[in-house]
Amino acid sequence: MLLPILITTLLWHSTAVSADTDEVVACQPVKLPPLDGLEVVSVTAIERRDHTVPKFKMPYVLDHDIPNLNFCNITVKITHPELGDLTTISVWLPSRKDWNGRFMATGGGGWASGTFDPSLGQAIEQGFAAASTDGGHAIAGSNSDIDPTPWALKEDGSINWQLLHSFAGRSAHNMGVVGKAVTEAHYGVKPHHSYWSGCSNGGRQGLVVAQQYPEDYDGILAAAPALNFPALQMASLWPQIVMKEAGSFPPPCELDYFAELALEQCDGLDGLVDGVIQSIDDCDFDPFQAVGRTIQCNDESIVISNSTAALVARMTAGPTSPQGQNLWFGIPPSCRLSPLAGTKVSPVTGQRVGAPFFVSDAWVKAFLRRDLSYDVTQIGAEEYTWLFTQSLLQYDWLLGSNNPDLSGLRKTGTKLLSWHGMLDELIPYKTIIQYRQRVEEMSGGASATNEFFRLFLAPGVKHCAFGDGPVPVKPINALIAWVEEGVPAQTLVAETKSSGSLVRRNLCLYPQQLHYVKGDPASPESWTCVDKKDAKSKNVQVEKGFGSSIQKILGKI
Repeated sequence: MLLPILITTLLWHSTAVSADTDEVVACQPVKLPPLDGLEVVSVTAIERRDHTVPKFKMPYVLDHDIPNLNFCNITVKITHPELGDLTTISVWLPSRKDWNGRFMATGGGGWASGTFDPSLGQAIEQGFAAASTDGGHAIAGSNSDIDPTPWALKEDGSINWQLLHSFAGRSAHNMGVVGKAVTEAHYGVKPHHSYWSGCSNGGRQGLVVAQQYPEDYDGILAAAPALNFPALQMASLWPQIVMKEAGSFPPPCELDYFAELALEQCDGLDGLVDGVIQSIDDCDFDPFQAVGRTIQCNDESIVISNSTAALVARMTAGPTSPQGQNLWFGIPPSCRLSPLAGTKVSPVTGQRVGAPFFVSDAWVKAFLRRDLSYDVTQIGAEEYTWLFTQSLLQYDWLLGSNNPDLSGLRKTGTKLLSWHGMLDELIPYKTIIQYRQRVEEMSGGASATNEFFRLFLAPGVKHCAFGDGPVPVKPINALIAWVEEGVPAQTLVAETKSSGSLVRRNLCLYPQQLHYVKGDPASPESWTCVDKKDAKSKNVQVEKGFGSSIQKILGKI
């Protein structure tokens, strides 16, 4: 399946643990034990030899081929008898000698509960037995992995709550139960440790597991999680509302110029001009400094106007009600604006019009308006605020995935490791900071929280990967060392070749940030982690300003 830019599961090479035997395990359907609340509909097995997982068009999914894979593909279809649903779970199992003794459940992205081949290929390449699920949403002949409209509504137009529950988190739990059972039945021995790995929606699923099913996994890697999903989808529409209210739809290249302007204004705050802003919070971004400048855009010269700068100022400030109350986080100023401030040329009028982000567009049509023909581009400010309210009231209890009570995780000994790119144009990194602070408040402070939940921010990194900043390398290794050896990560190794040469950094444990000292900027030894004196106070103000609960948010509308 072809998946969009949100879909990625960042899996990295881990040290393989050899099995005690080189015994060849037959690739055949396995007999599963009774699974609580689940009924097995079918089990099939296919042996794959010299299999290649091809790269996908979108590099956020998989930007290279994975060749020469040998594994047993066991597919299990399950149902909840009382619901009449049907979910497909695919488990890829490397040969006995290549298995590292571990199980990994992989997350989805966008509207997909799982990404299948891209994430499974990366996992078994590292020696894991790995699983992916369709969440019960796969519909033949549709793009139901990127478009929920084929399954969101029942024939009578009502919400398909059972499938939405599956998307929210139930399918992630079921995948772990089934995947571990298949792994044990196939090899004849339980995996010695089990892990979750996902980014974006896969990161959100990871947090759901941490909050509701902490006993399912020993370690959870939740990158760039789509926290506060109902608020996030409405916030993602804000740039479209801003442009519609102004009656102005600038081309993508004009809007994206302002990311260059932010670098111009703030790049050197960390002690080095290197194309990466280490602390966006310290950047007093002023889009109006661009007014009057001439830029090249689509082979034409454009003079930046005051009205365009005003649009950018509102987009980066974040959504507000007509009364001027802040509702959610805005787009970080050094991010490209075009992914959410999308536009296109109308084939009817020849004029540029809005093009809402596909996840948010479907959210409003299917789950808020319950009308698949609804035109999201016509939403005005008053309706937007009403829809924002309804999004929270109707769905945050199910899809917010923001419960700060991780006492269950703490009791089971499961470890949660999260990282988030600070140049993420789709999910503001401040959402994970807000969540982390709320967990601290319930867990006895930062030091106590670090015993089971560690967060790292990646300056200059976009959604789940790429950008000009170094991207975490082998974060699963850091999680394994924490879980299996009791060695928690103080830094995360990161690297990039975006400039053509290799640049390495050691990302800091939150709330510290990197600061350049001296020496080769490409070397991690030239940087140090420093305490940001006002980091806590600034972030607490952010949390209180935007609400640490639905009640606070709704109180502002």
